[in-house]
Amino acid sequence: MSTILAKNTVTKLDTRLGVAVGFLAIITFFVFTTLPIARLFSFNKSTNLNLSVRWTVENISGSAIGKPVTAWPINSSGVNNINSPFGPRLKASSNFNYDFHRGIDIVQQAGASVKAIASGKVYGVYNADDSTSPYFIDGGNTVVIEHTLPNGKFILFHGKQYTKYYSHYLHLQSYNVVKDQIVAQGTIIGRVGHTGTTELNHLHLEIRVATPCSYEFQENNPERFCSRVFGTDANGNYLHYDPHINPLRVLNYTDTYRPSVSVVGDKPLKIKISQDRRELDINEISVYGIAIGTKIVNFDERAGIDLNNLDSALQDNILIEPERFNSSTAKYEINFTFNNLNSGQISEIIVKDIWGNGVKLRK
Repeated sequence: MSTILAKNTVTKLDTRLGVAVGFLAIITFFVFTTLPIARLFSFNKSTNLNLSVRWTVENISGSAIGKPVTAWPINSSGVNNINSPFGPRLKASSNFNYDFHRGIDIVQQAGASVKAIASGKVYGVYNADDSTSPYFIDGGNTVVIEHTLPNGKFILFHGKQYTKYYSHYLHLQSYNVVKDQIVAQGTIIGRVGHTGTTELNHLHLEIRVATPCSYEFQENNPERFCSRVFGTDANGNYLHYDPHINPLRVLNYTDTYRPSVSVVGDKPLKIKISQDRRELDINEISVYGIAIGTKIVNFDERAGIDLNNLDSALQDNILIEPERFNSSTAKYEINFTFNNLNSGQISEIIVKDIWGNGVKLRK
């Protein structure tokens, strides 16, 4: 009797097990054939995306045609020595308040040699104590060099090719060049310091296209020659642009790593961009939806940014929130919150670096 009961028990268990396995197979088949793979696994190519939304990701490629190739102004420097990148940042010397940085800061010990990044002519030398200096008080001792690019090289800016640019070297401890002096690439023009409104020994390097004059100077001095280099509008009025561009547009570095893009909020739409610190060349984010068209923020040309309110984190109802960064930070990260949009209104997100390389996300 016990043998018969045991056999019946095994038979029932086998039957139940067979039913369970069959049921599990049906469920597995249903899941894999009805749900997109991108929502099943966290190790697909969209790992950084909000997995509640189906996005496809593709790489996009730009072009570095015409790029000037210049030297770094401090020996052994490079992207890894940048303490503060171009564009949105939290300014350490201002209690980490938001600031749009129109140059890059290269950390180095006081007294280190600062060299001309390319051959050119010294446009101006400005002493930290000179109240008439356009860099007073913030910039400290400053040297400005005018450069003319050789044939075939140019800087694309607001749809036009320019062959003249100006390199600006700020916070110098001292300088040893004079106005109109001709310098070769690598000529020592000064020493690293912390003159002006800074307590950190570093070089603040700016690159300005076509004119040495800032947007603010152009607006306040429209009669000056440096305020009339960008042509006129349809009504004959001189165009004024903010000429600062990311110095990596002319400095020699390896462009390898594409930015990572994450949709981290739905209502409102929030996007995080993350980039390896070995590049620091993020330049543009745009979102597109049929009902809302395209909204864009571009750092080099300041599209979507109010030039009269440059240091505001809120631009055209988009909150720009960079995370803290210094020379030891592994990644440069920025959050963009589109306050009047939700992810359901967006069908495409594009992020580009200064050369047009980047990623495109589509639903």
